Amino acid sequence: MQITIKALDLIQRLPFYEMQNDRLKALSLESKADYFSINGADDKVMGGRFRFSNEKIDFTTNIGVPANVREIYSMLNNEDTVIQLLSDLATDNPMSELKPLISYLLTKATFDPYGAAKQKSLSARLRRRAFRWPIIKQLLQPKIFLHFDYSVAGNGYEREPHRDGLNRLAAGLIYLNEISGGIGGEFTIYQHQGPDRHSRKRQPSPDEITLIASIKPKQGLGFIFLSDSDSYHGVSLMKDYPENTLRAFCYFGVSTDYPITE
Repeated sequence: MQITIKALDLIQRLPFYEMQNDRLKALSLESKADYFSINGADDKVMGGRFRFSNEKIDFTTNIGVPANVREIYSMLNNEDTVIQLLSDLATDNPMSELKPLISYLLTKATFDPYGAAKQKSLSARLRRRAFRWPIIKQLLQPKIFLHFDYSVAGNGYEREPHRDGLNRLAAGLIYLNEISGGIGGEFTIYQHQGPDRHSRKRQPSPDEITLIASIKPKQGLGFIFLSDSDSYHGVSLMKDYPENTLRAFCYFGVSTDYPITE
């Protein structure tokens, strides 16, 4: 089941795209407010969100993860879907520094549906060390895998402007609800002012970036972006929302164990 991407109208020259697929949207629209709970969450991370993550092997059987979210995960954690999304993003962004790497991985890498849960294992750590040796690097077959979490967040949640880690190729969000009665919680997009993309820090200082757009949570909206040096983003501080108001969403990121340097 193909997911098409369409450049978001509010973004110019930056690699942010709406994900279009009828089944994916229908699944996200199934969420109801009484689903959202922090009970049993794996941890509290990144600015104050509670998450259930596929880094835990029991993600698909965790009763805290709603059935529609499990099906969304099943749709995305699929080799054909991941390859198609990476290919479309790379084709539409020929000047991105990730284009050569993605082109290489699409021909050499294998997709591991359990890759996120393996990253802390001894074998994964040994693979990353082995990649440091040029000869072994040529022999090892790199892997692509999907990070995914179901997250909820309330008042006090925010993310500072940043771009994702070097081994993240693409990332995205799928909103499961809309919030009202307070301020903040928008996905914010920034443009870096530095002309040399290779010198840009993951977490820039405020004077290095300019806010150019915000995406308000809207149930059923899913979007994806290349995790390159033009993908600075964050979340504005949530405050003054009624008690128990939760912003619910699915986060996903396509990653590789292939070594990447600035």
